[in-house]
Amino acid sequence: MMSLRIKLLLGGMGVLAAVPTGAAAQLSDSAVVDLLRECRKVGDVAARTACYDNIPLGQPGATPVEQAPAASPSAAPAASRAPSRFGSNQFPQARAAKAGEPEQINARVTAVTQREPGIYLLTMEDGAQWQFVDAAPSSYDAPRRGSEVEIFSAALGSYQIRYAGQRALRIRRVR
Repeated sequence: MMSLRIKLLLGGMGVLAAVPTGAAAQLSDSAVVDLLRECRKVGDVAARTACYDNIPLGQPGATPVEQAPAASPSAAPAASRAPSRFGSNQFPQARAAKAGEPEQINARVTAVTQREPGIYLLTMEDGAQWQFVDAAPSSYDAPRRGSEVEIFSAALGSYQIRYAGQRALRIRRVR
């Protein structure tokens, strides 16, 4: 007698055999959903994976089937109305190198305000304001009015400040 695993694998492949391949591989969304549902019924993990892998998606020559327009935009499910870039602001963005933009600056501090213990707001000569992202350790000697600081680009678009040879700390520009 044939094992259950082989039966399931052959059953899944039988479903896939009915799907056109090559240049005629035009699957509607409903056909893909039906295939996914059939594969989901396969109990064995390896056979289920093979079933999923055999669904002809994105093959050369395959073109999407045109769908009839929905009766009204409100009739479409919420997931299909969601903007395609929804949540993409959470992804790290590569900073575009702009001509003439320096990788670091040296600036003179004109005002220092301690917002919280270890969190300082620094105002520079040019009016720019930078705030510490993380609290500085209690041993950190904070910049004072008239101090010269170095602000430089760090990973993923962040910035760090270095003052008086101490370790660099993360900062962000607030104005």
